[in-house]
Amino acid sequence: QTLVFFFTLALAALWLAEGRERRRPGWLLVYGLALGAALLTKSVIGGLILPIAFIWLLILGPRRLRSPAFWLGSILGLGLFALWAVMNWRQGGQAFLDEHFAWLILDRAVHDAGEPGWGFLLGYLKLLGENLWPWLPFTLAGLFLALRAWGRGNRSAAALLTVWVLLPPIAMSPPRNQLPRSPPP
Repeated sequence: QTLVFFFTLALAALWLAEGRERRRPGWLLVYGLALGAALLTKSVIGGLILPIAFIWLLILGPRRLRSPAFWLGSILGLGLFALWAVMNWRQGGQAFLDEHFAWLILDRAVHDAGEPGWGFLLGYLKLLGENLWPWLPFTLAGLFLALRAWGRGNRSAAALLTVWVLLPPIAMSPPRNQLPRSPPP
């Protein structure tokens, strides 16, 4: 739930900064802090905010990617995560790098058993279907409404919602480590 909060806060701040006719670049500071908090909460998974933001701004127009405030906010968030990584590396040395980056992120994504054969590519979508009830129908309805709004000319909001809904499942499907996460009892 903490990751969802920071993810939503980052994208809402990005929307307030860039998604409306009257831009408010000050919100990009909140975006950067929320990005950093999401990265600190769930490491690489929290970093999915960056490609969502990048793709959304690209859809709105490549000139939006020239916003110095967007890049400063992104660097702020990445800097917070880098500060945490450096502090842990200074404490744990190579063991930290081996455990966090090599094993936790790379090895588990590539070498865990997952679904046999090429079925793992749809494994995450299968997990979403099995574990997101009753929210999956609402998500699909929201995606439908966002696409309809896009067709009616409300490109900015519709594009953000569409990218936000589609990118995480697409990004999470290739790794082999696809386990349902249940809250602790």
